[in-house]
Amino acid sequence: MAEVPLRGRAVAAIWVAVVVLAGMSVVTALTGTSTPLSELAVIFGAAAVVLSMVAVIVRRFAPCWIAAAVSAVAVPISILGYWADQTARQQTSLGLLVAALCHIALVVNWVQCVRPPAGHNGGHAS
Repeated sequence: MAEVPLRGRAVAAIWVAVVVLAGMSVVTALTGTSTPLSELAVIFGAAAVVLSMVAVIVRRFAPCWIAAAVSAVAVPISILGYWADQTARQQTSLGLLVAALCHIALVVNWVQCVRPPAGHNGGHAS
């Protein structure tokens, strides 16, 4: 597993998204009655928080991609969880929309961190 060089701006954005996502996951889990989709969104939020924290600490390729993948899947799940809460329970779960934005921020930053540098040809001769 190759080490991933993380820019300071990316690390700061990841930590902000992780803190906000953790807060939104806790608030969403503790308030109101949940639908199965919103419960799944909270689980994905917690998983993204843990995996992103591990990835930003160890700074290795595989954990960074796993964190990006979990957040990428969590974006539509969070939006669907919000929709399910709105339609089934007639309650607003704005925390799920904020969580979706946090997941988007995580995906953008993780993908930027682990993509090959410009001009990298994968070790093959041109």
